[in-house]
Amino acid sequence: MTTEKRKIRYAVVGLGWFAQQAALPAFTQADNSELVALVSDDPIKREEISKRYGIEHTYAYEDY
Repeated sequence: MTTEKRKIRYAVVGLGWFAQQAALPAFTQADNSELVALVSDDPIKREEISKRYGIEHTYAYEDY
């Protein structure tokens, strides 16, 4: 019997200091999770950080 390992998929909401300096770098080291979306009202941060981490889906708070 094989056990399928599924990754936890998540979004980071808010792209301030903590997200950029602590959370996002740490999350990239986790083998059991996958960052799939970023949420911020700052379009420049969304674009720069999505490029840095290869994230396709970005949203503004007003999208929710």
